[in-house]
Amino acid sequence: MLKVNMAPIAIPLLLITTPTVADVANELARCQLAAERFYPAPPNKGAQNWADRAANLQKRAENIETCGRLVILSRHNALLRSRPMKAV
Repeated sequence: MLKVNMAPIAIPLLLITTPTVADVANELARCQLAAERFYPAPPNKGAQNWADRAANLQKRAENIETCGRLVILSRHNALLRSRPMKAV
C-alpha cells in the first residue's frame, strides 16, 4: 500500500516513465516494419518456397532482436546521461 506521504513523489515518477515505454514500443514496431521490408515473404507457391519463407522469417527475427537491443540500450544510455552524477 502506498503511504499518503509517498504519493507526491511516486505519482510523478510513474508519469515520467510512461512516455519512455511508449517510445520504446514505437521503436520496436519500427524495427519490425523495417525487417519486413528487408526480408519480404516470397510469393505463395505452397511447399516450393517453405525453405525461403523459413529463412526470411529467421532473418526477420534476428533483425528485430538486434534492432530491439539497440533501441533498449540507447534508451538506457539516455536515461543514465540524464541523471546527475553523484559526488564520491
